[in-house]
Amino acid sequence: MLENSVVVYEKENYKGGNGYKGPLLRDLGFPEGPYTPGVAKILVRQLKSIVPNHRFKIVAYEKE
Repeated sequence: MLENSVVVYEKENYKGGNGYKGPLLRDLGFPEGPYTPGVAKILVRQLKSIVPNHRFKIVAYEKE
């Protein structure tokens, strides 16, 4: 599976699942994760440009 990365809030303790599911995904036109590493990086940059005071990180995808 190439989609092995998810995006979560930087301070969130990721415990599995699709990662960030907030309304900004819809605004940016992204589906829910998981993503390929390159797409995850693009999403983090896009989120940072919209909400610079929120920090996101990329973590390895784990099933719930």
